[in-house]
This record gives sequence, C-alpha cells and structure tokens, in this order.
Amino acid sequence: MALIATPLYLNVPAAVPLAFALTEKHVPLGAVIAFLVAGGGISAPEIALLLKMFRPPLVAAFVVAMLAIAIAMGYIFMYLV
Repeated sequence: MALIATPLYLNVPAAVPLAFALTEKHVPLGAVIAFLVAGGGISAPEIALLLKMFRPPLVAAFVVAMLAIAIAMGYIFMYLV
C-alpha cells in the first residue's frame, strides 16, 4: 500500500474518507496506515520541489526513508493494535 500511495497526490485530511472506505472493504488497518503515511509524506509535486532544492541522492534517501517509515508504521500498527 505504501508503494501504491507514493505517486498519488494525497493530503491527509482528504485521504481520511479514502482510508475509511478501505477499512470498510476489509483492508487491514496496518496497510491503511502505511497508505496514509506514504501518501502524506511522498507525492509527485513534493518530489519535484525537493529535486529543485536538493541533489538527487538526497531526495532518493528521503524517499527510501519515508517508504521504510511508512511500511514500519503499518507493521507496528498492525501487530500492536
């Protein structure tokens, strides 16, 4: 779910109804959390802006770190709740 949310342009308040619909369709809550974190942290316009400000290796490190955090949050939330 984190990889699906990465290219989307999501802000968290607008993604809450989408997350609610996913939970209604019985998507695991950890996957929904990973979707929200990745969608809110990484988007195509944000990457374009970061590429204008920073060198590509730093932007790639940011994307990898955000994906790792989103996936970790999904697993943590799924197993703790």
